[in-house]
Formats: sequence, C-alpha cells, structure tokens
Amino acid sequence: GVRLTNGATYNIIGGGEDAVNIVDGNGGAGVLISGGTTNNANCIGGNYFGVMAGPNGSPVLPAAAIHVDAAGSGNVIGYSPSCSATPIIGNMIVSATSAGIMVNGAASDGTVIASNMIISPTGAGIHVMGGASHTTIGSPAYGNHISYGNADGIRIEPGPMHGGLWRAHHDHRIATTGALIGLAVPGVQARPGGAHVERLSVQGWRL
Repeated sequence: GVRLTNGATYNIIGGGEDAVNIVDGNGGAGVLISGGTTNNANCIGGNYFGVMAGPNGSPVLPAAAIHVDAAGSGNVIGYSPSCSATPIIGNMIVSATSAGIMVNGAASDGTVIASNMIISPTGAGIHVMGGASHTTIGSPAYGNHISYGNADGIRIEPGPMHGGLWRAHHDHRIATTGALIGLAVPGVQARPGGAHVERLSVQGWRL
C-alpha cells in the first residue's frame, strides 16, 4: 500500500474523483503512518480499500485498511476542513481482516477520523488503543458509517495505568481521615500536606 514514516508531514493520499487510490490484496496495511513526533498533518481521504473482488469473488484487504502507529499529531483520516484537498466522502473500507481504521501508540495525538464508510470489518470498525490521545471520531455533519462488522463498531482501549505522586491538601478532610481510595496501580505514592501525617495511608482498591 502506502507508507509514510519518519515524521513525514503534510502529505495528501487521495483526493477528488481524479485522485482516488484503490488498495487491495497487499500483505500489510493499506496506508500506514508511523514514526511521527510533532505536527504531521497528513490527510488520507477519498480512497477505496477492499472494493475489488479477489480470486474467490470476495473483497481482498490487508490487516488494517488505515493504520496510524505512533504517528505524531494532527493526522486526518477522511475529511476535515483542515484537509480541504480531500473530499467530504472520506474513505470507503470494505471487509478489512482486522480493524477498518486503527490508531495506536502514545505518540499518536489529535487524529481526526471523519466521514468514512466502513463495511463488514472482521475487527472493530475503528480501533483506538495503546495510549493514543485526543482522537476525534466523527464531527458535526461528517460522521462515520460503520455497518455489518463482526466486532465493535468503535473500540477505545486506554493506555496502561501507572503510578504517580498524590498530594493531599493541607486542610483537606481526606488528609485527616487517612485513606486514599483509588485503583490498585503499582507505584502510587502519597504525600500529605501536613495535617495528621501519621494517619495517612494508601489503599489500592479495585473497582
């Protein structure tokens, strides 16, 4: 398919009727964006994935039609006013053998997924995972159409929790009652503000 790596920026993959890409039958992602660290602002819109029939008469599509993997910020999958060169119709994705669109990794920030049509994916229609943040799925007048899938239409998996320093306010009641109630996450530490230090404890509760 198409691969954008090592911080590639401001690329347009697709466009209007005269700039449509048809991607079928390759062994990896249809479009892979990876390795970004800053504002990448690539636009992927107006492309067809899996619409051509394979040897057995069924559509042929790689694991994920569009995969944003630790790819910096501001990438657009489909349509956004910031990508005026891509058509409002977005991308058409048929019969992906995994997710239709996957956004993965903490470095993937601010991805916009709007105005795409995703039909019959084996996995989730749209899958956000691995700590990807500030992802926008759909927008007013530019929603996504997801239908006939074998799993969730939209799946969002949070990144792993981690420990940190919790500070109690000097006069806050919780500092005197002696319990910090939270999820049982390794590495959580309590730092009281000063009142009744000896009575402060940390309790990891699974909810």
